[in-house]
Amino acid sequence: LLQTPEQSSVPCRLCLVPRSPHQQAGYWVSQSSESSCADSAPSDAITVRQEVTFDNLGGRSADSTDDDLSQAQTLAPVPVSRQRRDATIQRKSADAQGSELRTTVMLKNLPNNYTREMLLDLIDSEGFVGKYDFFYLPIDFRTHAALGYAFINLVSPEDANVFFCCLNGFSRWSLPSYKVCQVAWSCPHQGFESHIARYRNSPLMHGAVPDLYRPVLFCDGLRIPFPPPTKRVKAPRQGTERMLV
Repeated sequence: LLQTPEQSSVPCRLCLVPRSPHQQAGYWVSQSSESSCADSAPSDAITVRQEVTFDNLGGRSADSTDDDLSQAQTLAPVPVSRQRRDATIQRKSADAQGSELRTTVMLKNLPNNYTREMLLDLIDSEGFVGKYDFFYLPIDFRTHAALGYAFINLVSPEDANVFFCCLNGFSRWSLPSYKVCQVAWSCPHQGFESHIARYRNSPLMHGAVPDLYRPVLFCDGLRIPFPPPTKRVKAPRQGTERMLV
C-alpha cells in the first residue's frame, strides 16, 4: 500500500489498467483507496489516474515520466511473441553450445545391403582412420540385412563436426543405390563411455549372437575387445521368440 503526501493517513493502491484495444498501446497508472482496481478510474480515487503509453517500437510517449516507465515495465505483462522469441534464442544458443561437445553421430539412409566392413572401409577412405572409437551397424535378425542406419563416435568434437559435414549428403556408394546419406547427432547417448554402458550388458553381447551383429570398439585405428558384461546377458528376443538360438 502507498500513501500520498496529502493523505498520509489514507492508504491507497497502485495498479495498471490496460487500455482498450482500439486505443494506443499503454496502461493507466491508478492510485485508489478501493481494495481493487477496475477498468475505469473510481470516483473516490485520491489521485487522478495517469497515463503511461508506449510507441510501437517499445519506447514511451513524451508525456510519460521516468517513474511511470519504471512502474509499467515492472508490472506490465511480457507479450507472448517476445516470450516465444526469447525461448527460441535460448534454445538455439543451447544447441550451439551442445554441438561443441558432441562426438557421437548417427548415419541415416544407408544402403541396406552394406555390411559393417564396407561402411568402415568407406569411412577410412574419407580420411577418418584412427579418428573414431565406436561403431555400430544394427542388423535385422530375420533378414540379416542392415537396417539402414549406424552410430559412430569420433574421438573429438572437432573430428565429429568434420565428419558431420563430410558424410552428410554422401551418395558415392560402391554398390548401386539411390540413397543419400543423412547425418544427425546421436540422442540420447553421446560419447564413448555412454555407449559402453549402453551395450556391455545388451543381448547383443550374448554368446549366440554373431560378431557382425555387435557394436565394436577401436583405439588408434585398431579394434579392441568390448569390456565384459557386469551381469548375466540374456539371449536376444523378438516378441516372445528367442533369436539366433
